[in-house]
Amino acid sequence: MQAESKRIISEKLAIKKRLMGEISGWIEENALTQADAARILGVTRPRVSDVVHAKSVKFTIDALVDMLARAGRQVKVSVR
Repeated sequence: MQAESKRIISEKLAIKKRLMGEISGWIEENALTQADAARILGVTRPRVSDVVHAKSVKFTIDALVDMLARAGRQVKVSVR
């Protein structure tokens, strides 16, 4: 079962990195400062820095989805 746990952790990490990449891309596309992005996303500037630097252990998938929603982005989930 240890291999299964590692696979699940790996999949969660990949999801977080994808969501963080979307947030970082949104910041770049809109030429926002981290402070401006923080105000829009409803988080602190250091939290935005953590996203930009892909510090995934500091975030839940839910928190990242909330930030994307505040950025006006829609997240769709697909299960295979």
